[in-house]
Amino acid sequence: MFKRLQRALLFPAQDRIPACRAGSDVPGLERWTLVTDEGPIEAWWLPALSGSGPRPAIFFAHGNGELIDDWPHPMQSFRERGFHVLLAEYRGYGRSEGQASEAKVRQDFVRLYDRMQARPDVDPSACVLMGRSLGGGAVCQVYRERGAFALVLMSTFTSVVDLASHLYRLPARFVVDPFDSAAVLRSKPGRVLHLHGRRDELVPFAHAEALAAITGGPLLAEEGGHNDCPLDWRRFVDSVVEYVGPPGA
Repeated sequence: MFKRLQRALLFPAQDRIPACRAGSDVPGLERWTLVTDEGPIEAWWLPALSGSGPRPAIFFAHGNGELIDDWPHPMQSFRERGFHVLLAEYRGYGRSEGQASEAKVRQDFVRLYDRMQARPDVDPSACVLMGRSLGGGAVCQVYRERGAFALVLMSTFTSVVDLASHLYRLPARFVVDPFDSAAVLRSKPGRVLHLHGRRDELVPFAHAEALAAITGGPLLAEEGGHNDCPLDWRRFVDSVVEYVGPPGA
């Protein structure tokens, strides 16, 4: 019961009902299906809208109150700049079946990441792992298993243990899905760009400062909260492209 309650808080899939015909207005969208022991889960492949030959690709994981349905239009800016984008879904969200957990997210997302990197139109040496909030913890789990040219962590916590202690005073021994991003980044240094709102009411700004101190990567600090950061999406895209380098550079 206690484990079920935690997962309902961490993965509140029931809070979002997908719209009918979601994604039908997105040019070039390719729907992927990943078969799991709990049924199929979904991912959306969004090919680059400029450039030719193998391109860099962004593997994106959204926050726990979102769906992949929310992200094709924001990601249009990256596609226009020559990046492919893969939107990965969690078990139980939208049209995907099952119940998410840290282990299952890691397993599913690594499989999707491998499929993405194996595409002939993807440059596997130029892949970026990007995640927002819980998604930042999810892509750190992929990074733990595989690696990437760079990571972009948006409004991401150091770990669920730290966050649960802050929000609920829950002792570490009771956390079933720790998503310990700080531990991953300590054990596997890499290029990491951080974005966080100073007024984040859910994940304190101190989490981003702690992660940036571990990685030595730049921290884009904004005055927004948890769900309105970045305040200027186009400027954020420019910052990411500047950090990872434009396609073909």
